[in-house]
Amino acid sequence: MGVARTKKLPGISAFFPAHDEERNIEPLAARLKEVLPGVCERYEIIVVDDGSTDATGRIADAMAAEDPKVRVIHHERNRGYGAAVKSGIAACRLDYVFLTDGDNQFDVGEITRLLPYVPEYDIVAGYRLNRAEGAVRRLNAWAWNRLVGLVFGLRLHDVDCA
Repeated sequence: MGVARTKKLPGISAFFPAHDEERNIEPLAARLKEVLPGVCERYEIIVVDDGSTDATGRIADAMAAEDPKVRVIHHERNRGYGAAVKSGIAACRLDYVFLTDGDNQFDVGEITRLLPYVPEYDIVAGYRLNRAEGAVRRLNAWAWNRLVGLVFGLRLHDVDCA
């Protein structure tokens, strides 16, 4: 199985769930605006404000007012990460979907490392190389990944990595 060099994708809907992430959403959106033009012809950025109690929703709305490529989905109350992911996926309009977390802990520029696999696979998922967590949490993550893999027949290193 070889990895081919990929040309730009036609369109990417990039979204991120955000709950009380007022400090992170602007830098994250700015980084996406830097990276996405290099990997796709068209893009949109979707912020899913999952019932934030801080300024996350207002900041996201201001970003959307300034840039038509940014859209915001608001949950009136916090519905949880899974519901925010579901809302984000439902809002996507373009050919490919890119999910990352709203806490800006991942460098979205690493999408370029995933793109060569896109022509060959339906889902391309990154994973954390060096989990900065304690032994108990790493053990729990290992067990969870194995269980999900067995139940759904997936071969993913980190099912919870955005």
